[in-house]
This record gives sequence, structure tokens and C-alpha cells, in this order.
Amino acid sequence: MMKDKFITIIHMLIFILAATSCLWLNIKYLIIGLIIYWLQILIFDSCVLSIAQFKNTDTVFMGIYINKLMRKLKLREWTIKEQKFFMRVTEPLIVLAFAILFQLIFKWPTLI
Repeated sequence: MMKDKFITIIHMLIFILAATSCLWLNIKYLIIGLIIYWLQILIFDSCVLSIAQFKNTDTVFMGIYINKLMRKLKLREWTIKEQKFFMRVTEPLIVLAFAILFQLIFKWPTLI
């Protein structure tokens, strides 16, 4: 039980850091991080933290929260396929696009 809470906290922290990385992480390191993320998806067919937390490759950590939001907004919940596409393709490309915008176009200084 405590292990699951710990994994949930780590998972959320990593997601927040990844989602905001365009603001504080140099685009070169961000791209390396994306490649590592996509390699783990390619090798394990899921995020290793999701596998550790849910004991399967079909549960998408942020998908749970996306669907909770959809229920509150009375919108159709996303399927597993839609959740995976959003978290594996859409969200990383949005972060990369913001990194290009902030860092390369607006010359935003990064911490790392």
C-alpha cells in the first residue's frame, strides 16, 4: 500500500517535471529525455512506472485523471488507445513545440 502511494507520488512528480520541462530544461536534454521515454515505450510497451504501479501495460497513469476530468465535464471518456496516443505522442510533441517556441524563438533562458 505504501509502495503504491510512493509510486503514485513519483509518477505525478515526473509527469509535472516532464510537462514543464520546456520552461527549465535545455531543448537538447529535453530531446534526449523524449528519446529515452519513447525507447521505454518501445521496449516495455508502457511506462515502467505504470507497469510497476498497475501491473499491466494497458493502464495509462494520466489517463485516469484525464477521464476523471472528462466525467466532471460530462464529456466522453477517452479509450485506452486515445489515452496512450495523447501521452505518447501528443503531449510530448506539445512540450517540444513549446520548447522550440520559448527557447529557440523567444530565447528563454533555461536552468539546465
